[in-house]
Amino acid sequence: MTGQKALFEDINMSKKVKVRMGNGKKIQVEGKGVVKIDAMTGKNKTIRDVQYAPELDYDLLSVGQLMTVGHKLLLDGGMCTITNKQTNKVVCKIPMSSNNTFPLNVGRTCEVGLSAMSEETLTWHLRYGHLNEGSLHTLSSKEMVYGLPKVKHWNVCEGCV
Repeated sequence: MTGQKALFEDINMSKKVKVRMGNGKKIQVEGKGVVKIDAMTGKNKTIRDVQYAPELDYDLLSVGQLMTVGHKLLLDGGMCTITNKQTNKVVCKIPMSSNNTFPLNVGRTCEVGLSAMSEETLTWHLRYGHLNEGSLHTLSSKEMVYGLPKVKHWNVCEGCV
C-alpha cells in the first residue's frame, strides 16, 4: 500500500475501499494496481495488487502477500530480511526504525548492494540519517559515539544515490 501515485505503472481507480489501519483509523483506498521497482542492479521488480491510499505518508508492505508469492521474512537483530524461497536469495533488508517499524523506501531499499556494507555498518549509517562514510569513520576512529564499531568501507547505499 502506498500514497505515491507516481509509483504505479498501471492502476485501476475503480477499486475503492476503506481499510482499517493498526491504530484503528480507517483510510480510503482510491485504487489498486502494479508498481515497478527499479533497483541499481538494473533489474526491475513488479509488485501486483498494490493499493493506492493518498493519505499514507509511508509505504506499507503486506507480510501475507509476500508469503503468498514465495518469500520468507526474518525479523531479527533490528532488521527485516526478505528472502526468495526458491532461490534463497536475500531480496531486501530493512533496518528497524526508532519507532520499532520497518519503513520500506520503495525502489531504494530492495535488491541493492547492501552486501557491500556490513550489517553493523549499514545500521549505523542509517541510524545517523545516511551520514556520509567519512563522517561516520571519524565518529568511529575518534571513539566519539559509545558502542559505534569500527566502520568498514562501503561501495554504495541506494538511498544515498
